[in-house]
Amino acid sequence: FFLLWMMLGCQLVNAQYLIKADLLQPVSVSSFATIADAETVDYQIDQIRNNKTQLKFKKIDGKFASLGFTNHNFWLKIAFKNSIQVPVFYYLETAEPVTNQVNLYLVDGKGNIDIQQSGDELDFAKRTLPFRKTVFKLQLNPNETKQAFIEINNDGEKNSMPLKLISQQCFLQATYSQQFSMGIFYGLLFVIAVTYCFFYFALIELSFLYYSLYVTFTGFCQFALDGFYHQYLGESNNWFNLHFVIITAILGCYFFGKYSELILEVKRNHPTIKKLFKSLYVLLGLVLFGVIVIPQFLQFSYPIINVLTLAGMLLIFTCVFLSIYRKQNIDLFYTSGILILFLCILGAILMNFGVFPDHMSIDNITKPGIGLEVIALSLSMANRIRLLKTKKEELQTIALQKAQEMNDLKSYFLSNMSHELRTPLNAIIGLASVTEMETADLTVKANCGIIKDTSYGLISSVNDILDFSRIERDQLKLDNKEFNP
Repeated sequence: FFLLWMMLGCQLVNAQYLIKADLLQPVSVSSFATIADAETVDYQIDQIRNNKTQLKFKKIDGKFASLGFTNHNFWLKIAFKNSIQVPVFYYLETAEPVTNQVNLYLVDGKGNIDIQQSGDELDFAKRTLPFRKTVFKLQLNPNETKQAFIEINNDGEKNSMPLKLISQQCFLQATYSQQFSMGIFYGLLFVIAVTYCFFYFALIELSFLYYSLYVTFTGFCQFALDGFYHQYLGESNNWFNLHFVIITAILGCYFFGKYSELILEVKRNHPTIKKLFKSLYVLLGLVLFGVIVIPQFLQFSYPIINVLTLAGMLLIFTCVFLSIYRKQNIDLFYTSGILILFLCILGAILMNFGVFPDHMSIDNITKPGIGLEVIALSLSMANRIRLLKTKKEELQTIALQKAQEMNDLKSYFLSNMSHELRTPLNAIIGLASVTEMETADLTVKANCGIIKDTSYGLISSVNDILDFSRIERDQLKLDNKEFNP
């Protein structure tokens, strides 16, 4: 323990972090801080600084200080002292990127206060440090001590306080590394969403549209949770930007349910569970309605959407289990993707409710889980394309067979009709010939000639129909006859 203490170069003296050497790696300072829940009371910095409140500050447990789902105001205190003989400059990472309001008050030995601001409620350009994460600057002269007071306020979303000191070099390296990994993650989601959107327009199959929309809204939700949305797309603090996370979470949950319904054929195989899915969609709609219409409902929407997501996953797993039990066909890739997603969501939800230890980060669960899940489901959709192609070929074969049967029936009908027509036509020709020979009236003879010529033409057409019927059945035989023009 002593060697570890010497390597960190720090000690705890009245909640004070003592810098004894230039930090080469990020260091968690959560154990040196104290935190207090001010509930909904809006205190001023002078009240906190001069102990004019009834707040009870407690030590932080763990490295992330999980605050859970809350809309309370929190105040955090920690002191920093530079014990080396050169000035130091560090970045202090505090709350999560989607925290609504985070204010840092640095008080030096003379009582001067340096105020730094961050959070989603600010326009991005007004942040003290224009970066996606909630990060502040900490500068200390030789032997200087500064007391830090951090004010945190959120809108009901899950929050935590990582509290890390990061050197400029480490901050730059971490930024490059995270941009690379995040680029792969979001690039994968973008390619999959666009690809299966094109498949929908090519095949007009709703499952591809639902899957594309699910991946899209899941990607946007993660994009916002990582702070990229506020940095690049929604830089202002309008209503839509402040509610972007919960809206995309609700829509992502809805489209994943609709997609799973089609893949599992819930309507046909599990009609009772279909009704439960409809109830789930109604609840999602009510949550969305509450978020839009009732401002105070937002603080309750975050835990509710977590519970509804878990309920939806349980319904899907019930369908999968019943399909396996009934020995119905089910895609292996889809089952694998659902299992990965279920474990990922379950872990994230349990972490949001404080079940896991505080030293674990939610990013360690969500990013790899979502990536593997999307890959597995994409393989499932690729397999679905093959199945749809096979099914289409089978339908074409059946249609061709039925068309052939109808054609044979038509040929049989025409053949019979042709035979039925030839008999009365021959009788007409015979009667016209007899009448022509027995009468002396020239007009009657002429009319009989017309009747005979017309009847011969009609018989020739009937013979042609019979020949076409024989050709279709490969039964036509050519007769050798002497042609005398």
